[in-house]
Amino acid sequence: MKSTALIRGTTLLAASIMLAACGGDDTDSTDDDNAAAEESADDQADPADEAESDDEMEPEVELTEFTVAFTSVGLGSLPLLAAIDELRDDGHTIETPELAESELVAEGVAQGRFAFGSGANNGTMIAVEQGASIKWIVDRTANEWLVYAREGIDGCQAVAESRIAIHSPGSVSGAMLRDWINNNCPDANYEPLIIEGSQNRLAAMLADQIDASPVEFGDALLLDEEGGFRQVVSFAADVPDLHPTSVYGNTDWMADNPEATQALIRELLLQHRQINSEPGYLMQLMEEYLPEEAAGESAQAITDAYVEAEIFPNNGGLNDAAVEYTIGFFGPDGTGDVESSFSVDDVSDLSYLEAVLDEIGTE
Repeated sequence: MKSTALIRGTTLLAASIMLAACGGDDTDSTDDDNAAAEESADDQADPADEAESDDEMEPEVELTEFTVAFTSVGLGSLPLLAAIDELRDDGHTIETPELAESELVAEGVAQGRFAFGSGANNGTMIAVEQGASIKWIVDRTANEWLVYAREGIDGCQAVAESRIAIHSPGSVSGAMLRDWINNNCPDANYEPLIIEGSQNRLAAMLADQIDASPVEFGDALLLDEEGGFRQVVSFAADVPDLHPTSVYGNTDWMADNPEATQALIRELLLQHRQINSEPGYLMQLMEEYLPEEAAGESAQAITDAYVEAEIFPNNGGLNDAAVEYTIGFFGPDGTGDVESSFSVDDVSDLSYLEAVLDEIGTE
């Protein structure tokens, strides 16, 4: 699906111009005529030279082949998928494998098997602590996580000791839930089940297979409509400065391919801006990439709610303050996901985002 507000780099093509000679015999030309002709020729610019000059000012964007890896694809992934399709239309070759766990995505990016990944920031911090050359470059979404439980399960300890499920041991929602339990009922016997994907945990809750879980914003709306469930905590409201989910890249690959890195960020931000400015655009993306979910009765209400909640940041979300808060939250004085104290530059490279914002401006 092509964006109506996309900024495109253009390639100038040099045109061949054929000049037909006309007039009398050369022997009939006077000295004055020859001088005038020479002056006219000097004044006329060579079209080929002009095209060459323009090409030097606006070089062709080098087409690249790379991979962007995902965990389970949900509504929060749609702008990134649409951005990737825009780059494919421009001639880039991009693969988008879907892996079961965010830890596997981080590992693949660190090993250079994938250029980019999209997933939990705590998982990437763990990978960086182990020596991985990966860094965050732009937010995928703002913090959209909430915890829901079945009606009648009240209080932190009851929730923690219920049939509660998380995505994976290293998931960002699992880390936030663990932090909430440690702060509110540290003595609870907390042994979560593992069910990958917010939509799968939603289905398990509706089927009475689990009692509680972290869920994404759209799945929470479906639980509200279903009835029989209640919101336990909103991480989106309680820790709005936390940036749990980013797009990150292999540092060596990005250094070798800065134009492609910036192009991915640019297209993602343009998708975010179109979602936030064009009514119904997110619903169009849902119909294209998640047609089964889009057919649901609540689909329009869910996409409208995402737009109203400003889940997709127009300016990329990340800056020094955002990164500092996030690494502190998951660091040794926070959840303890990592034992090292990181600097902003240890886990992020904001130069690519800053270059894109210099180009397209902020909103």
